[in-house]
Amino acid sequence: MLTAHRYKWQKTSRSRYSRQWKKFRSVFNSIGQGILIHRNRKPLYANQALADIYGYDTIEEILSLENTGDLTTPKYLTDRHFRRIADEDIPVDMEIVGKQKDGTEFWIDKRSFLIMWDGEPAMCSIRHDITARKEAEENIKASELRFRTIFNSCNIGILVHQEGKIIYANKATAEIYGYASPNEVTALDSNLALVVPRSNRSHTYKRIIEEKNNDFTVDEEYEGLKKDGSHIWIEKRSFGLLWDGQPAICSFRSDISLRKIVEEDLKKHEAQFRTFMDTLPMAVNVKDTEGRYLLVNKRFE
Repeated sequence: MLTAHRYKWQKTSRSRYSRQWKKFRSVFNSIGQGILIHRNRKPLYANQALADIYGYDTIEEILSLENTGDLTTPKYLTDRHFRRIADEDIPVDMEIVGKQKDGTEFWIDKRSFLIMWDGEPAMCSIRHDITARKEAEENIKASELRFRTIFNSCNIGILVHQEGKIIYANKATAEIYGYASPNEVTALDSNLALVVPRSNRSHTYKRIIEEKNNDFTVDEEYEGLKKDGSHIWIEKRSFGLLWDGQPAICSFRSDISLRKIVEEDLKKHEAQFRTFMDTLPMAVNVKDTEGRYLLVNKRFE
């Protein structure tokens, strides 16, 4: 952003403007940012870039305006920043909605400050069109809102962290680990607060970051730690992504504690059944419809 200080430009008796003013005018007409100088909202100077930004053909059209308020939508037409500049003598930055010659509204980034013009105080502002940037910001916000809505309605936990610091968690993640809200999860010092210390886990973050492969994923089962200190079994798939331009790890998480209990029960019952079969005095075997052996006891062997 072009900055300026109090320059004193005065007319001379030999020419309309001094050499210094001619030099500055040449510079101001060649830059891409609009410059407007006014006193009590009456335009005193404008460069061609300002005329282009507001859709006017010539600088003279700007200077013929009775009020610079014609360049601003009513909502943003206020004297507040003028008073602030006059009281504190500091530049004021604002984002406002401007109005072009044909009535089209667009976003303007504006820095205003006081200068001396013909020996009297005047307001100078440097302006540029930021409509494309604002539209991009709004699109990003809309996309974030859509994805946040999807992620928060998903019954699978989603967590994103950078080097262990949690930067995003959805509602399901909070519920899985017994927290009241995602904010409680992101407030944790580290994602290790969700892991039982003795749990045998690989260094997921290091593995994925070093792989530098967007298709590379790591699947794990480990003991998680809930807010109340109880243990749960977690199934997790992790992969790398960029978050605000920086490498991060995203993981999908599910509570598989019930499945683990069932698996352990099946293993126990299978062991009991095997013991029972092996103690039988007669030979026992089980075949499928194609005659393949599925089960035999020791007597049969």
